[in-house]
Amino acid sequence: TFLWLSPMLDPASWGWGGDGVTFQVSVEQEGAEQVLWTHHYTPADFTATGWQEVFVSLAPFRGQRVDLVLTTAPGPTNNDAGDRAGWGLPWLMRGTVEN
Repeated sequence: TFLWLSPMLDPASWGWGGDGVTFQVSVEQEGAEQVLWTHHYTPADFTATGWQEVFVSLAPFRGQRVDLVLTTAPGPTNNDAGDRAGWGLPWLMRGTVEN
């Protein structure tokens, strides 16, 4: 089981400055939160200026009830200028990424 995500910075905001956006995927279970994936994207990095493809394994939680938490936060200096971003089509998938 895995989560298939497509985070992206809004193309309209690429020239607005700021320090980029930090995306994070966590699971919350019985009041505890565990970070599964985190990545910082900035328009200064040319490879980050399109839809990204991210696969996050949920195999350790198979058969358990958890809450998925998708977080979009400012970059490392907490500068939120130009931080228009979003998650494209989060899909819960059964199987493995290789299938």
